[in-house]
Amino acid sequence: MPKITGLLLGLLLTPFSIPLILFQPLNYESAVAQPRLTSNLERENDFRWVQFFDNITARHPRSISECQTGGFVITGFVVESEIGLGDEHAWMARINAVGEIIWEHDYASGHRGWGQVVIECENGDFVVAGGVDDEFSNVLIFRTDRWGNLLWQRILAFTEHQEGYAVTELPSGLLVVCGWAWHYRPTNPIDGLVICLNASGQLIWHREYGGLGDDYLYSIARDSSQGLTFVGSSESFSDSSIRMWAMNTDFDGTLKWERTFGYSMYSRGNSIITTSEGELTMAGVMQDMGAGRLGSYIVHTAPDGSELWEQQLDLGTDNVAHCITSCRDGGYAMIGAVSHSENNPWHDIIVVRFDRDGNILWRKVYGGEGNDIGVSIVECREGDLVFAGSTSSYGYLSGTTWLTQIPDAPPPLVDLRRVDLLITLFGLTLALIVLAVTGGIYLVSRREIKHRIRDCA
Repeated sequence: MPKITGLLLGLLLTPFSIPLILFQPLNYESAVAQPRLTSNLERENDFRWVQFFDNITARHPRSISECQTGGFVITGFVVESEIGLGDEHAWMARINAVGEIIWEHDYASGHRGWGQVVIECENGDFVVAGGVDDEFSNVLIFRTDRWGNLLWQRILAFTEHQEGYAVTELPSGLLVVCGWAWHYRPTNPIDGLVICLNASGQLIWHREYGGLGDDYLYSIARDSSQGLTFVGSSESFSDSSIRMWAMNTDFDGTLKWERTFGYSMYSRGNSIITTSEGELTMAGVMQDMGAGRLGSYIVHTAPDGSELWEQQLDLGTDNVAHCITSCRDGGYAMIGAVSHSENNPWHDIIVVRFDRDGNILWRKVYGGEGNDIGVSIVECREGDLVFAGSTSSYGYLSGTTWLTQIPDAPPPLVDLRRVDLLITLFGLTLALIVLAVTGGIYLVSRREIKHRIRDCA
């Protein structure tokens, strides 16, 4: 009887002990709040693959895009020097599905230049927008075939200085580029710049946007209403602050609306995407009014620019979002950089996954002792995330390209109180079942004993 009693007590107490054994030592929520969760390259389960490009030329990536036929295309600039210092040239490379270079080329020969963003056109060609910086900085746009052979190249100058930051292809085949233009004038020297070219690179129109302050455009997205939405920064809407600035135009460049976001002295938009519902998500940086730190800043709006929600990351040190991409589950993935520590100029790469409402699903930090910066991220067809960045922690050049594919399935953020409650309820249910079974066995056994006593009498 004591053995049976002990067994029953063990069965009754075991379900209640499971939450204590499995979950009490774990506090994933507090662990995720740490500012530096560096994942070492030795942890192979963090990566599908990792590639570093660091031979005698330093390559600095700026943008990556998945190709229609598989693999990726990447652009940035290359420095022809063994120590990573010297003249810069625009660079583009075609990458296979495991990060190996299929081909790579330099462009804008004779100019100090760079590619800022690359897109694949409907016919498989690639278009890169960026800039050249000789005596004056000018917008660089070039188009290649799918093997990287140059089809045409344009260097455009409308004012003293201008640069291109983003490009998109319209359904008609026209190309629209955005950036900024700088004028020699005492006030309002910088305006947002939008350029439209045909598929052959001929200029169709260009316009400048802004107000009484300096205004920049850094990213562009086509929306669902036959229009274009741009994001950047502006100081034209406030006397003393710089705000994240979004504006919407039709395909001819006519302004339809513009908005600013952020509540501190400084905020800026670096990347914009549209959702399947036509809503807009923008990523950038905002300076916190209290601590004065820079934090990644995400804003989600309705198609007309009305704010629906915002999210700022406070990681304890300066951090900035450089790129955001949409994911097949309706959420988002962001990449950027986070400082090693307060007032430290070195950075790590940070990747953050959000759900469709801006709640953080997970975040990871990658890097070493050097300076590591994430610049661009895409979700590939398999559902994994592929990012591009630069690193001085791995490889022997200061401008080593870091290209990585990571699974989109790190441990989710779990509300441990809910888990404990569910397991406790399960334990109670199991305990009731055990009690019912035990009681049934007891009643049957008692009835059997009575029958035996009656038969013996």
